Amino acid sequence: MRTARYRVAPSDPSRSHVAVRADQGIGLVEIVICIFLIGLLAIAFIPLFVQGMQLAARNATIASATQIANEQLEIARGTATSCAAFVGAGGYGASTPPVAIDARGNSYQATRTVGSCPAIYPGIVQVSVSVVKVGAAGSLATATTYVRLTAAS
Repeated sequence: MRTARYRVAPSDPSRSHVAVRADQGIGLVEIVICIFLIGLLAIAFIPLFVQGMQLAARNATIASATQIANEQLEIARGTATSCAAFVGAGGYGASTPPVAIDARGNSYQATRTVGSCPAIYPGIVQVSVSVVKVGAAGSLATATTYVRLTAAS
């Protein structure tokens, strides 16, 4: 805080007062006010940080579910080329994928939906995968692709 003190200058009678400034630095009151203002700003931004962290966790969950759905579609593309082997017992469409657990410990369950076999070969069959978080409602990711089949059996 700067204060101005005045004194009479004995050497110059024409000037009755000479300003002498005393610089005493920053006082305790200024420091307390500064800390208070910084605290108010921090309190104002805390909800934004919390919301950002929640959004990042949600996006990571959706990214994990999307990755699982894409992995299931890749498995479908690499499976059998005949409809009987693809849709039949023990095939891709008849089996249920195991529960997948990501690095953060979240569990995901994929559900496969396989369309009907084509009437003419070579043909395509539609495959859809939906992924949900175990214990939660609603699908996190859904993906669809077509798989080329060369024969009925």
